[in-house]
Amino acid sequence: MARIGDERRKARRYGELRYTAKTWNVERQVIARVEASAQGNDSRFIVTNLTGAPRWLYEEVYALAARPKT
Repeated sequence: MARIGDERRKARRYGELRYTAKTWNVERQVIARVEASAQGNDSRFIVTNLTGAPRWLYEEVYALAARPKT
């Protein structure tokens, strides 16, 4: 049984797809982060016009920007 914070028992995957909403005039990249652990599943999505690998964009660009400044 996994303990809270036990990263060894967590599976995390990243993916991407292209999407265009009816109101958008350009296609955008959608980054997907899917995580599975003993506590359940968690999916997050980011729509971006930046280019780069899904994992890098999620972890290095968006996650860092969301952290509180100290």
